Amino acid sequence: MKQTESIHVVVYYPKTNEGLQQLEQRAAAIHADYINSQIQQLQCSGQQKLERINAMIEQAEHRHKKPKSH
Repeated sequence: MKQTESIHVVVYYPKTNEGLQQLEQRAAAIHADYINSQIQQLQCSGQQKLERINAMIEQAEHRHKKPKSH
């Protein structure tokens, strides 16, 4: 991965729950766009790309599962 110069970003934290939800949605969309662009650049078949996406989804779901209460 290339080293790039850091960028400093100022984010004003939302003061409402609605604002926080919007920030979370925008951050998630940016992250998803980045991941998609990285996957599209891979030198492998569409099927292999799809398999990698599905594996990432499974890992994310596994990490965010809440333990069952008894």
